[in-house]
Amino acid sequence: MEIKALEDVLLQDVEKEIALYRKEAEEKIEKYRIAAAERLKLLKECYQQEMVNHVAAKREEILRDAKQKAERILLFAEKKMAERIYRIALSELKNLRDSNYGQHFQTMVSEVPPCDWAEVKVNPKDVELANNFFKGCHVKADDTVSGGFELYTADGRICVINSLEERLNRLLPQLLPLIFKEIYADIGRTER
Repeated sequence: MEIKALEDVLLQDVEKEIALYRKEAEEKIEKYRIAAAERLKLLKECYQQEMVNHVAAKREEILRDAKQKAERILLFAEKKMAERIYRIALSELKNLRDSNYGQHFQTMVSEVPPCDWAEVKVNPKDVELANNFFKGCHVKADDTVSGGFELYTADGRICVINSLEERLNRLLPQLLPLIFKEIYADIGRTER
């Protein structure tokens, strides 16, 4: 029986050792499973953060593109409005020829530097005024000049354009921002 007892003792020792190895293996497996789950959780969080960042970057890109497109549309609209304002203002220049027009013409003449002027181009209604102020100059009637005048030396090297059209051309770039500000205020919007 000693052998049987010895076998039983050895079998018990082996079973204990196997149980110990099994327990150690199960503990290691559990540690690896926990570590793998944590790594997976971190990977998911990183992926989610990357997705959040990617979506945020894409959103910003879309908003930036939309803002640029809106700005181009607004610039185009402002350009069209400026052209229309210019056409309207140009068509209204003839209405500046009121009862004080002779005084305005005289003021415009006083702004011209002295020179040996040979030709003056004026509106047909201003021929008499031009003859009075520019004695000795050839006066040329021109319907394209709504008011004021254009002066030329004999050789054509010096030219002074002091017409209402030219004044509008010089003044309009300064007026347009003020006009647009008023337009934006009327529609309840601040400046672009």
